[in-house]
Amino acid sequence: MEDSSAAQAHQEEPQGPLVTALIVSHNSGEALRRCVAALEASEGRDRMEILVVDQGSRDGSAAVDEGFPGITPLRLPKHFGMTKARNIGVRTAKGEFLLFLAPEVTVKPDTAMRLAERMQSEPGLALSAPRLTGENGQPLPQIAPLPDAASLSAWVRSRVPWQTAETGGRVGTLSSRALMVRRQTIVGMNYFDERFGEYWSDIEMCYRVSRGGKHATVFPDLSVTDSGEPARPASWGPALEADWRLGGIAFAGKHLGMGAQIGLYLNALLGALGSAGGFGAFSRILSSQKVDGTEQFD
Repeated sequence: MEDSSAAQAHQEEPQGPLVTALIVSHNSGEALRRCVAALEASEGRDRMEILVVDQGSRDGSAAVDEGFPGITPLRLPKHFGMTKARNIGVRTAKGEFLLFLAPEVTVKPDTAMRLAERMQSEPGLALSAPRLTGENGQPLPQIAPLPDAASLSAWVRSRVPWQTAETGGRVGTLSSRALMVRRQTIVGMNYFDERFGEYWSDIEMCYRVSRGGKHATVFPDLSVTDSGEPARPASWGPALEADWRLGGIAFAGKHLGMGAQIGLYLNALLGALGSAGGFGAFSRILSSQKVDGTEQFD
């Protein structure tokens, strides 16, 4: 009788969250509040944890929990880069699945739980995403082939072959503006590699997942709205441009060999001189200065 009571009590213990929605913000303002409000209205909200990692915002974004007391805010003093911020969030997260979201993305009520259910039913599925659409409902680019020795130079020159996900099926690289992954996948990778700063850690995650025999999928019957415009090279400034190029160089060194890395490094230096970032980007590449909290972004 006592064993039966103990078993019943164990079954009635509250479960931890199934999903952790993880948002990294910086001066995101109203977009962040819209993102969180949409998550709060999600089906299965009682099985969702919402984490907001703020990177030294000066526009009030860091105080988003004042309007949404059910979320967990993590306030960083500076903009340390997406890689470090996400690692801090992942180490805090309790959910089995992580839903990475850009602050400009708003989900529908069923987005998070339906993605998690599909991943539960398909063990080989390591990464999944809803289709990204703009405010006009049109699909936005979110998938690309995995970078390789032949294409990496173009990637580093910001000529990434992004495409829209018109149909479902397996894909190579997935945008992390709206992306679900098993938390254990990140833990098994020993978290994101902090040799990357703002960029490339998510691209490397897709690469490692594929090389590990797992796959990534977009589900076009699920969609989210992305009201943001990802920064283009001309608007990055020297720090972000250099960080992007350095990320590609680090990726080459890890996965494509020293020869590819050296060639890419020399091309990146020459390319920076003729780019919008100019000598500022060139000097940061020369000194391997990724985004790491030493600069202030507006």
